[in-house]
Amino acid sequence: MLGVRKSYAFNFQDHPSGGAFLRNNKREMKRRLTKRLDETYHYAFSHSLQEWNEYSNHPNHEEVGIIASEIAKEKSWPLIRFCYRPIYPGRTSTVANQKANSYLQLDYKELRFKLDLIDRFLPGEMDNLRGLGYPCPNPEAFEGDGLPAPPFIKWPT
Repeated sequence: MLGVRKSYAFNFQDHPSGGAFLRNNKREMKRRLTKRLDETYHYAFSHSLQEWNEYSNHPNHEEVGIIASEIAKEKSWPLIRFCYRPIYPGRTSTVANQKANSYLQLDYKELRFKLDLIDRFLPGEMDNLRGLGYPCPNPEAFEGDGLPAPPFIKWPT
């Protein structure tokens, strides 16, 4: 749908409670991710390392965020992290965190496209999210430097 040249999905063990690397081997995760990366990428996007690392405090997201930091540093790629905050404590609904460096406002067509993309990659996932975090956060919010403008807009200070 996006014309992306390469796409990989990894099935690391999901464990929404407990500490990072509780069920996944850090060295093996990094090896598998690095094996699929080449030098043609301009940016690395990953989960935040803050307590609310995307839409919840999730050890798997923390794992990926730690590994992404290491790989981006080794490859000298700018690392951009998602930057959201909860709307309600203990829930998965989020909004853009005003501490973000940049944001990307999606119009209705773009938001619908994003939701359709998620549904193609994870069939039925949006059905599970309708009462929690549906639709996905808009605008998209990021921390990190080096995003091109436009379409990314610096957060007003």
